[in-house]
Amino acid sequence: MLRRSLLVAGVIATVCLAFAPVAGAATAQTRTCPLPVVGGDPDTVTLTGPVAPDVYNVTSDESPGEASHLNTLTVVATPAGGLPLAAEVGVGNSPNTVQLNLQPGQHYTIQWLAGFDFGVHLCTSLLPGQAPFQVDT
Repeated sequence: MLRRSLLVAGVIATVCLAFAPVAGAATAQTRTCPLPVVGGDPDTVTLTGPVAPDVYNVTSDESPGEASHLNTLTVVATPAGGLPLAAEVGVGNSPNTVQLNLQPGQHYTIQWLAGFDFGVHLCTSLLPGQAPFQVDT
């Protein structure tokens, strides 16, 4: 009976470890930027990656069903205990994507500023209710 219990415990532990999150594992984090009007206009900013080794994308996009509008996206990644990397800027019709090349083995805080609806609707990770992205490479 003890052997059987140990075998079951070992199998459960192996399965848990196999599916545990690891640094650099694929991630998708989304922030919604509602405009306080009827319907809310929930534009989004999303971090995805890695899309290639140590490469992450930050994408700003208009609300579902809304026509593609001109939008801007500025992204700054800062490694833990380090200085911010150069700002990456994207301007174009939504969806608008900025690519970040991050060094492996680091924890990054990624601040962002997006201008939606031709610049009328601004949203940033510094606003109440928003947050920067956190990623471990």
